[in-house]
Amino acid sequence: MFQGLQCKKTEGNPAKVAPHQSIQSHCRTMRYYSLVAAILAPIALLALNACSPAMNWRVISNSDSGYSATFPDKPVVASRDLNLAGLKVPLTLQAAVVEGAYFAVGVVELKGDLAPKGKELNDALIQALANNVKVEKALVEQKPWAGLPAVDWVSANGTLPDGSKARAVGRFFQHQNKLYEVILVGPDQKVDSATVTQFFSGFKLLGL
Repeated sequence: MFQGLQCKKTEGNPAKVAPHQSIQSHCRTMRYYSLVAAILAPIALLALNACSPAMNWRVISNSDSGYSATFPDKPVVASRDLNLAGLKVPLTLQAAVVEGAYFAVGVVELKGDLAPKGKELNDALIQALANNVKVEKALVEQKPWAGLPAVDWVSANGTLPDGSKARAVGRFFQHQNKLYEVILVGPDQKVDSATVTQFFSGFKLLGL
């Protein structure tokens, strides 16, 4: 299911914090949303069990990708080349899963053949988020966020593979030759307004 996946542990970089288990162990247990495997989740939605941690918020700075974010647990970092909008797209994700909810920041470097494709890739990632909760089209509004004048605010209410209610929330934008996605997906009762506010208010672009 996850052929071609490359999970990596990076030493000496505080942005890339090792999870409680090894990266390799997490990679072996990836599962949950169908489209996560294709677009959103080289590390996505780790198998959940009774020992899943409660929310334990901490700020993680990622100088390589130019942001800091607030995660509810130590995030895992993974990268993968995706086929997105007919292009080979290297995507780097930093993410954590807590109580069935998936918190992630993804970054695509817009260089080479990808340099003029930011809008196309942005729209493809938004559609992937909608697909993960089985929604044909997500609600998209442009609003200021994270110090930028116009960011795509995305929301969708749908279902998980088991038929239970799900909610997906995201922010998508381009900044300094990078495409960013900041996403929260999970069971409806876990993606509540307080959790959404905590996660998205904690995202900062370094230098702004």
